[in-house]
Amino acid sequence: MIKIRTDLHEARYTTPEVLSVTRLRPEVLQTWINRDALGPRNTGRGKRRMYSAIDVVKLAIMRRMADLQVALATSLDIANGAAEKLESDGKIDWNLYIFLRPHEATEEARFEVISSGGALSRYEPLVGDPWNVRLSQVVENFTSTYARRRKHGIAQIHRNKALASEQGSLDEQKRDDLARRGFHAEPAIVFPLGEIVNGALLQLKEIDRGEGRADG
Repeated sequence: MIKIRTDLHEARYTTPEVLSVTRLRPEVLQTWINRDALGPRNTGRGKRRMYSAIDVVKLAIMRRMADLQVALATSLDIANGAAEKLESDGKIDWNLYIFLRPHEATEEARFEVISSGGALSRYEPLVGDPWNVRLSQVVENFTSTYARRRKHGIAQIHRNKALASEQGSLDEQKRDDLARRGFHAEPAIVFPLGEIVNGALLQLKEIDRGEGRADG
């Protein structure tokens, strides 16, 4: 497990270092700063803005989500959740994944967090090696689809949870039967949150060692 600096909020990283770790475009970073995505300004040598490890981790998460066209408010909420977990436990599981389902033309929210890994409790934690995650767990959200479209009572929803859990491997006939009732795969974004957080921390660790440290 990665060992990190005791003070995750120490402002010690320069803008060039942040851009190198996150691969953000400078104008995007400035836009997010102007929108107070990182909170109050931290200053360092020569009154330049300096960034903490928490800042860099959050920016690394937000950059990847922006590339997937996730709204800034959603990406910031997830970044803050990851930061809280990092601060409380001092680590993030490498196999922490979250799954986002886009809603563009429906009446539902633009993005729905359907599950996640790690200890981010607000996202219904589920930790596991991605090699062992079944695709049906991500794209075939039978229960919530049934509940939204059919609007049955609680008892009926519970019965459908049991139905969905008993389906097992779906053959062609099962897929046909489910599809006629509105149960079928929906697209989802699989987001490797643990990989991104730990990757950023390892890069910062190299910077702390003085390897490739930027001056600008």
